[in-house]
Amino acid sequence: MKKIIFIIALLIVAFVGVKFFATFGEYSEGTRTGQVTKFSEKGWIWDTHEGELVMGGLTTNSDGGAAANVFQFSTTNQAVIDTLKANPGANVTITYTEYFNVNINEGNTNYLVSKVQVNR
Repeated sequence: MKKIIFIIALLIVAFVGVKFFATFGEYSEGTRTGQVTKFSEKGWIWDTHEGELVMGGLTTNSDGGAAANVFQFSTTNQAVIDTLKANPGANVTITYTEYFNVNINEGNTNYLVSKVQVNR
């Protein structure tokens, strides 16, 4: 009986560990350059800042036609928010971290921007 309880407890701990990693684990980091064509504040309870960066070039959509190469992102960093609001339509380079999942109060995408540089 003690063995069964130990195995069950071990499985619960393993499940919680995997769930924690999947929720808060970083998947990748990188930079992208393009023109911010949309930046808005969304939400009823938690306001999040969401944006779209057009990187140039075309990609294929589900119908087989051409579509703009758009990168959707979120941010909670006040310096990034202020810079993007002060430079609408500017060509920028953003530094982001991709997470497996994000908390609901951090954004609607898995890409959280931590830094932005305006390219002159």
